[in-house]
Amino acid sequence: MHTASTEKKTGKRIFNGLRLLGIILFVIILFRVDLKAIGNALLEADLFFVLLGIFFQIMVLISKGIRWHLMNDGRKLWKHWAQSLGRFYESYAIGIVTPGRMGELIKAGHETGKNNIFGAGIRVLAERGLDIGVFVALAGLSVLSGYYIELKSVFGWTIIGSGAFIIVLSVLIFTSARFIRWVNTLFQRLPGKWKEIIVEHKRFSPKITFAILLMSLISNISYFISCYYLGQAAGINAGFIWIAGAVAVSGLLNMLPVTIMGLGTREVVFLYVFQSFDQNLTLAFSFLVVFIAQIGGGLIALSAGQFLIFRTKHFNYE
Repeated sequence: MHTASTEKKTGKRIFNGLRLLGIILFVIILFRVDLKAIGNALLEADLFFVLLGIFFQIMVLISKGIRWHLMNDGRKLWKHWAQSLGRFYESYAIGIVTPGRMGELIKAGHETGKNNIFGAGIRVLAERGLDIGVFVALAGLSVLSGYYIELKSVFGWTIIGSGAFIIVLSVLIFTSARFIRWVNTLFQRLPGKWKEIIVEHKRFSPKITFAILLMSLISNISYFISCYYLGQAAGINAGFIWIAGAVAVSGLLNMLPVTIMGLGTREVVFLYVFQSFDQNLTLAFSFLVVFIAQIGGGLIALSAGQFLIFRTKHFNYE
């Protein structure tokens, strides 16, 4: 007889198995390639393009941090900026090294009170939706380009439309009082303690709303520009849409709880998309994305987050 405990253990085993899948793929790929040649390709990477890649990754961190503060606290005093940014960068760093961007839960976990936690969770959903929508739209553009997959244009436009829909939905979450009322109505119809949850609509001025959308645009464009320059540094002489589309598809897979830092799934996508290039250059590009866009960005975020959290300990937030 199956019990709830047994089913929970079985589900956990399946989840852990999925988490290991990407790492297994990564190890298999490593055993099938020439690591020495990849190392040489990394050593020969164009330093100027690498530095450009690093610069735009820093722009990603800055713009995303500003967006998070505007969407949540929004107050102008330094101590409020420091607290928001410290919490954001800490969760960002944790999110990079955990499957399925689990670090996003840390953002909501900093809040106190059930309603506040769910309100923050809704804003996390809106924030991630703005980014995911751009990734989906770029994936659709890559399909339309026909560089590495030939499908009818209707599929490309459908994917782009899906990305646009996700962006619009995300904007409604943090701008529309009517949408939040609908969410509360939905909670009221759910069983148990869900009925007790009330998500408060956070009102933003047109100026702040524009700033949030602008920061979203800057952060996403900066990320793809960074990856484009890292590709150029590794010797992947492809167009922006070609590289951005590959990064978008691998990034969407990275959001699923099947791997850590996209190990394995990213390499599979890149090897397929850039099959016309030397595989050593392709894997060198993938390693640059890991080292700079993820490990490097994560270390900077972790350092900044811990520093800011430490600096805010003596402030009074009551």
